[in-house]
Amino acid sequence: MLFFGPTVLRGTDDIRQYTAKCYLPEMPCVADAPQIPLPGHKTHMNRLHIRPEPYRRLSMIDCETFMNIGPLIKQWAQRVFPDRPLKMNDLDEETGENLTLPCPSAYNFAIADVWHTAAVDIHRFAGWLDTFPLTTTQRLLHLAFPNETKAWHFKLKQDRDKELFQYFLWTSPQLEASKTRPPLDPDALEMMTRKSVVIAFQPPWIMSPADLKEFVECRAFPPYRGGMTDYLESKHRVWGKLWDVCVTNESQFFVLTTYDQWVFGTFSQRWTGVFFSPIYDFDSSDPSVAECLTFWIASAMRISRTFVLPKLPEPVGLPPIIVEPSDDPIEYHQSESNWTGKSSDYAASAGVVLDNVSLVSDAGVFDMEAPINKPEPTAISSNIHNWMAKLPEVMSEVPNYLTQQQTETISFHNGSSDPQPGIFYY
Repeated sequence: MLFFGPTVLRGTDDIRQYTAKCYLPEMPCVADAPQIPLPGHKTHMNRLHIRPEPYRRLSMIDCETFMNIGPLIKQWAQRVFPDRPLKMNDLDEETGENLTLPCPSAYNFAIADVWHTAAVDIHRFAGWLDTFPLTTTQRLLHLAFPNETKAWHFKLKQDRDKELFQYFLWTSPQLEASKTRPPLDPDALEMMTRKSVVIAFQPPWIMSPADLKEFVECRAFPPYRGGMTDYLESKHRVWGKLWDVCVTNESQFFVLTTYDQWVFGTFSQRWTGVFFSPIYDFDSSDPSVAECLTFWIASAMRISRTFVLPKLPEPVGLPPIIVEPSDDPIEYHQSESNWTGKSSDYAASAGVVLDNVSLVSDAGVFDMEAPINKPEPTAISSNIHNWMAKLPEVMSEVPNYLTQQQTETISFHNGSSDPQPGIFYY
């Protein structure tokens, strides 16, 4: 009697199942790597060269619109990725692209083992992102949407904050060439650049889970106040850096990751607002990180069946943005403590022991009122904030495309079951 074992599958035999079940391998902690803070603590290391600037017009930070985006991503992935075998291997021998993310053994995918050196600094950390989630995402997009994405790839970018913050740009040779030889049609260039995506990253020893939590809980970016201060809190420095990078590359869509955690977002048409998702962990399966990444890039590229973003009412007549951050040195505060001011946790962040616990309050630190003689904001930021203050009546008429009820009934463009994509427009 013969016994046959389970069928061993390539990822390309069922990329729908593979994309849903693949996961990021856990990044090992090694002695040579910088120390990661204890749970609940911030790093106090995020000293990005970001200060208040008059050109930065971010006013609205919205985490509610995308709160229920997970089911929409799953539905999209189920519709666009085929479950039938493709006549291709996981590895593209011409480009070296491969499906590198592993799957649980129960699904019988034979994914080649990939080894990478430990992430002891941000440069090797970038290698982990490139080798695992980004290489797999690039291969999946080229398999599912060859005509639209064939020339596109991830390219590592750095600037003066390269020891703290780097990013990959989803771009194409044509787009890169246009920066030195612009095409004759400016509208065509804008449409092309808006398809690019910034994948920004910071290692967990720079941005801890507590730092990222503070980042996503931020609800407003402080307006420019005439250069009276050069200080921004850590969460505002990250938002400022992300805004500067996306505006510089004209990339409306972005991702921010520490590898262990992922946030997906998009800026509004005129860069005054931002929408972003909840935090997804590296081993998330509902949806998976691979599903999120492919969906986000496909949305940026206006590929078939991606969702239509809600439009944010924005003022017209805003001047062009010229990102020219100051080179002046920045004075950082000594510490941005985790301490809440409550007697139950007075020693957690400060690292001291008080003999007299009555020095602190059970209620925590009281909110301080703003100074009476605060400096006046600039004319541009004033106009934006005054205009945004009048939005509640307008916004009540703007539909929320991603409510829990609508994710069950939302219709996609080009409803055919065939995975070949069409085009959608905002």
